[in-house]
Amino acid sequence: MGKTHTIKNHLGDLAIKAIKTLPLIPEQISYMYFLANGIPRGNERECREAGIMPDTILKFRYDTDLSLYTTREPISDRKDCFEDLTKGGRIHQILFETSLYGEDNFKDFIQKVERLREEGYELHRGTLAITTYHLTGYNQGDYPDTKLRFGKKNLELKEGREISNEDLEKLVTWFNSLKKPTH
Repeated sequence: MGKTHTIKNHLGDLAIKAIKTLPLIPEQISYMYFLANGIPRGNERECREAGIMPDTILKFRYDTDLSLYTTREPISDRKDCFEDLTKGGRIHQILFETSLYGEDNFKDFIQKVERLREEGYELHRGTLAITTYHLTGYNQGDYPDTKLRFGKKNLELKEGREISNEDLEKLVTWFNSLKKPTH
């Protein structure tokens, strides 16, 4: 497997800069979680005090409709959910989990990330698959190969096998440029 490049303490502006300046269009958003006001899951009281519907998730996919659900049970089964909605409660977690279909989808994703940031949502964690590989049979599907991972404390570029040497060099150069302070 390929090499992993790491930047420590990525959260905040650097993560958004990385998404906006990525030199290649990813093939897939494996997952990208944004949290309202940065409040972690399981903090029901803090969510309610901030006007956020605890444990609600809005999932975006570019190949299907939006889906809204909670981490505990279907939203229609939550008695408190209707009350939260009528009070204008904000969704707690925004999740992107989808294949990308070219530059237009990626530009749309970048605009959504910028808007989420403006509205007080913070990137919690995620993975953008720059390249993917495909399996058939029992484990059929597309899986991340070369990926950009956003963790709680690190930003990582994990080299894969399905990327050209030219694109890999471009990606590593770009990633290393993120480490340099800007004035």
